[in-house]
Amino acid sequence: DAYDKTFYLEKYGGDLNSNLYIFPDEIEGKEIVTFKSGLKTGFFDTDGYILLECRMSEEAFQQEIARLAALEATIEFNGETYTNYVMYDEESYPYPAYITLDGFDSTYEYALLDEEAHRIIYLYISYPSMTNLNYAKYLKKNPLSYTQSGLESYTLYHHTFDGGASYIGVED
Repeated sequence: DAYDKTFYLEKYGGDLNSNLYIFPDEIEGKEIVTFKSGLKTGFFDTDGYILLECRMSEEAFQQEIARLAALEATIEFNGETYTNYVMYDEESYPYPAYITLDGFDSTYEYALLDEEAHRIIYLYISYPSMTNLNYAKYLKKNPLSYTQSGLESYTLYHHTFDGGASYIGVED
């Protein structure tokens, strides 16, 4: 009923391939325009989406952009470390986007920046559906790009230290 990032991490965290870094921890100072979710736990994973759309003041908008731009995750394994950084993309989506998941195991997580309205649309989607009316207008401009997903796709949250034999996730 209400946005609660901690709830999603506690209930679904092990199945999301994400720590939901793109989503704000708190919504104080933000007006929620839309909040919807539809997650279902299956036999092997959790499918569905989380959509949070917030409008905010110019100052809060700039602060949130700074937070998104600074997202990174350091992953450690057997004494080695690797740091992944958030990806920025001005072309693929209907608005400029900060991206933390782009097809890794068929999951996508990003924030779209509507600068005119001081609005940010935060999305987590597992196995996107082009016909899901809850989020279809926020999907990539090229639907064929969704066929290029897998463990080799971009993720902020995972890294392989052994050439792809295993993927180590970030500890939160």
